[in-house]
Amino acid sequence: MPRWYYNLAIGGCSYSQGEFSHVDEEYKITHRGLSYYLESNNYQTINVGQNGLSNRGAIKHLTSLRDMNILHWLLIKTDPVRDLLATNLLTVKDENIDKTQWNLWLTWWHKHHDWDQLANDYDTWLAQRIQKNFPGQDFWIVGGLCSLNPAPYEACGIKVLSPSWINQFTAEASDSQWDDVEWLIKNLPEQDKEQTVELMETVNKKNQSRNKHEWFARDGQHPDRNGHKLLYDKVVSEIIQDE
Repeated sequence: MPRWYYNLAIGGCSYSQGEFSHVDEEYKITHRGLSYYLESNNYQTINVGQNGLSNRGAIKHLTSLRDMNILHWLLIKTDPVRDLLATNLLTVKDENIDKTQWNLWLTWWHKHHDWDQLANDYDTWLAQRIQKNFPGQDFWIVGGLCSLNPAPYEACGIKVLSPSWINQFTAEASDSQWDDVEWLIKNLPEQDKEQTVELMETVNKKNQSRNKHEWFARDGQHPDRNGHKLLYDKVVSEIIQDE
């Protein structure tokens, strides 16, 4: 064991940053969530998550830490659609699309014209990207803003903490591998209308669940401190294991 080390490095979007709330007229972080619980219990933690970050952006942030002594790595998965955007852009519109990424997605889509398969193709791509950048590392992933298919990750030696963090504390399982799909619905060719409608209904159900449940902060978007405590308990029992 190195003299100085970090128990865990965390990457992700705003789901990695904690509880968000409206205080007076300001929208801000009101609890640091997972990082707070880890640090309060003397686990050395480094969090390079960022609001609005894509999954490939989160991997880039984590990659910058590879020369440090880190025992475990955790990626909190966000919406795959963000990977279609150019760096530091959040609005999904034509002028913000990264053409290289979009062409890659089209090659997947043209193989099957199926939303579920497209989501799985994305998970396979993301798993391979993690494997390439973190060979031999104890790397974990958890479904955050969007859920995930465990199979591609496990095939690449990446450990799945949970396919869906939010399904652990919503009244009924309602997560999906997609979130902001409006631009894709307008631009992917040869869609099956029934499957697309079903996808939209799933995403709407997911959003309604977030707005209703007491363990999401008042903004209806981010897990609150109680949701983060659930994630913390799982991180300690399955990843850190009182090392």
